[in-house]
Amino acid sequence: MRKTDILLVILFIVFVLGLAFGPDLVSKWRADKAADTAPEIDEPAPVDTAPAPARPVDPEVELERVSGLLMLHQACARRFEDFAAKSQPLVEAWKAHHAATLAKREELDFHIVIAAPEGQDAAATAKAGAEELALCEGNLEAMRADLEDAAPPR
Repeated sequence: MRKTDILLVILFIVFVLGLAFGPDLVSKWRADKAADTAPEIDEPAPVDTAPAPARPVDPEVELERVSGLLMLHQACARRFEDFAAKSQPLVEAWKAHHAATLAKREELDFHIVIAAPEGQDAAATAKAGAEELALCEGNLEAMRADLEDAAPPR
């Protein structure tokens, strides 16, 4: 082979490699250059810590929410032993806080029932019971959060 043939083969290989890897190298080079020229931010933007203005609450929506929380608690108290005793202080404080809303509540002719699952194996029954208890605990957490939101800031 002559020297010119070898040179042409080398140039061809460089050309193919340039086509294969060139666009990625160029985009990486542009990104690095843009990162180098971007101004650095030393301080974070200020965060508005002012409390959001209170939204007016629709009385019907509030009555539904309060009634739902109370009915679910009553169902949990009927379903699980010692649940009512364990949660009594919290529920009494919550009822006192929502006394005006609960006074508007009409006497309901139905109630929520959480019955123990039947016809399942022991593992499925235990899993269902744990999920129901978690639902009841979540309801208590919602009541607790409701009381904490209503408490004046210290």
